[in-house]
Amino acid sequence: MLAIYLVLLILALGTIWVGLKIAEEVYRIAVVFTGIILLVMGFVSAPSFVQIGCVLLLLGVYQFYVSQSKFNMLFRKEIEAVKTVKCVGPDCE
Repeated sequence: MLAIYLVLLILALGTIWVGLKIAEEVYRIAVVFTGIILLVMGFVSAPSFVQIGCVLLLLGVYQFYVSQSKFNMLFRKEIEAVKTVKCVGPDCE
């Protein structure tokens, strides 16, 4: 039997991707909203092991994103600290 939830999930991701590429704002909102509805329908119709796998994958991506933003914030502060030191030595004004 054809796994309809896979078709819905792939169709939803494709629809959202295409919707983000559309220049017109109203059409973009409509297409992305349609993709979100398809994503929810595919997620609900999927078996529990696929749902748990998707949730664990999203949690992993979230943890990676949070650690990257903390690293970028620390890196930015170090660059700003280096930029504030303009001159070091006896000839500075």
